[in-house]
Amino acid sequence: QPDVITYNALISACEKGPQPERALDVFSNMQHAGLSPDLITYNTLISACAKSNQPQKAMEAFEAMLWQGVVPDVFSYNALIGACDRGQMPEEALKVFDVMRCRGVAPNMFTYSALISVCGKTNQHEKAFEFFQAMQRQGLQPNLITYTALISACGKSKQPDRALAVFQAMQRHGVMPNAITYSALINATERSDQPQKSLEVFDQMMLQGVLPELSTYNSLIRACAKCKMPEKAMQIYKTMQKQGLTPSMVTNRALKSALA
Repeated sequence: QPDVITYNALISACEKGPQPERALDVFSNMQHAGLSPDLITYNTLISACAKSNQPQKAMEAFEAMLWQGVVPDVFSYNALIGACDRGQMPEEALKVFDVMRCRGVAPNMFTYSALISVCGKTNQHEKAFEFFQAMQRQGLQPNLITYTALISACGKSKQPDRALAVFQAMQRHGVMPNAITYSALINATERSDQPQKSLEVFDQMMLQGVLPELSTYNSLIRACAKCKMPEKAMQIYKTMQKQGLTPSMVTNRALKSALA
């Protein structure tokens, strides 16, 4: 007869696999078997709901957890904040953080990174910096995810200079950018009035041997259009094709605009 440990392992396998939504079925079977979920069960279930983009189910699991008397830890709150972030429920994510603080649970680096991401999606770059500073006051060191989220938040609020400053600070602290970081910075500069900066960042990216994603190439071609650089746009387009990426409708529209 399966016990709590067995069900936890099954829920974890679903959470890590290609069909995280199946964790809910396993959880239902566990309850029908008369077993009481523990902290590990609920944390893994909430994470599975986040990965399957079911924020409401994650909230329900959290409420069931409280009702059952299982005390949430930092991983519980992080999973729920992440579920709200992925599910486009930024205000709920901030409310969860308030509850977390009221209950005396100390946030960690993953908490702050998720909150900074939430702020980016709601164009609250100042609040994102507040979380970033609070994180540092707590003695936590930002990682790649944190810096990338902050750069993205600056970009979405049309603050390219701050995005560039964060990027430089990141490198000074020995955190190496990846393709997602470069893409966030290129988007930040391309969306503002500094399209030339996007091309400079792209050159640095290529020197570092980091391969751009399709969305990055789209931003770069748009930057070329704004700079009136049709030859550069075509060069970037050919580089993209050599990388094996297939142009999208967005790519072709951007190229048409750059060559006009």
